Amino acid sequence: MSEEERLTCLKDKNYRWYVTHSQKDLTRVLRIPYLVYALSLVIILIITIPSNLHAVHTLNSCSTIWGASVLLGMFGFFIAFLSPLIIYCLKNNPDAHGIRTELWIITFFGFPLFLLYALFFFKISPVQVDPTKYMTRVFAPANWVVFFTSIGHIVSVVVPLLQYMPIRMPCIRYIVFIKRRRAYANSSTENFDISQLAPRPTSSMSAPLELTMESLERALADPDLMHQLQDLAIRDFSSENLLFYEKYLNLLLPDFIDFYEQFIRVNAPFQVNISYKARNTLDEAFDKLYRKNPSLMPCRRNTIRVNDRVYDTHMFPLGNMHTSPTSRNNSSTSYKKDTSTAITLALFETARVEVCWNVFNSVYPKLIEIDN
Repeated sequence: MSEEERLTCLKDKNYRWYVTHSQKDLTRVLRIPYLVYALSLVIILIITIPSNLHAVHTLNSCSTIWGASVLLGMFGFFIAFLSPLIIYCLKNNPDAHGIRTELWIITFFGFPLFLLYALFFFKISPVQVDPTKYMTRVFAPANWVVFFTSIGHIVSVVVPLLQYMPIRMPCIRYIVFIKRRRAYANSSTENFDISQLAPRPTSSMSAPLELTMESLERALADPDLMHQLQDLAIRDFSSENLLFYEKYLNLLLPDFIDFYEQFIRVNAPFQVNISYKARNTLDEAFDKLYRKNPSLMPCRRNTIRVNDRVYDTHMFPLGNMHTSPTSRNNSSTSYKKDTSTAITLALFETARVEVCWNVFNSVYPKLIEIDN
């Protein structure tokens, strides 16, 4: 990338706004969520501790209706209203981070247990049966709901945060590095893959990683480094940038339309964050192309389903958003007949440069930190 292109990108008002707001202090950004979480824990403790102490001192007159009503109300609101609302809002979005999967698991296991708890509570009263049997019957459905909710939260939130710690803390990174080096040193040569000894391509690994755009472009062309950047981007909620660049490297002329429909246009399934100027240039070019060649207009689907893993090579093929039956066969001919609407690779260059800067200002410094 030339110096002129860099200066043009840096002077763009929208890009400067993005860089300013994407480099905020992580502690400051997480302060409000942590405060809300701590406040909710304090409220729960304020309610539960006095209630339990009161129940212990007045066991004979303890009423289970208070605790049961609160549990039924909270989980009923979650199952009947909150979960369907969130799942509906995520219906057209790829489930890259497992949020929708977690909700489905909690709902699938929690709803029948919730019904059992309500049935036992309203149909079987402590007056009619022995209190010991009553509590035994109520315990299972009431607490299994809590268990499954806790497990879902730990798997989807706590475990990813723990996996993110080695990237942020130097001491943990050093310990992991020592363990990996010892594991490699003690590994048996009997099961060793000789392909691991093959040298890496000199084009991408001729120099160590540096905080420069040239070094980033070499890293994006290296499969191993690209895979590491993809893992970092998933944790950074910016996977669309790496997915855009990965598809861009393999872009062919008949795939330009699908590439535009997936990453560039407004409300695209993997819309990348680029400036208005870059997006408008592509919009005008494709609008002109569609007007002169209506058969190339893609049939956009209302719902786009993708796998949970963002970077599966078979996840989102470029032909997934189909054009008309004849357009794919005649696309090259159409471009040759009308040169005024020709879509070339250079048309995407501005968008590529801006996406490259997005990666440079988000996850690439973390990759350099890990490499060093």
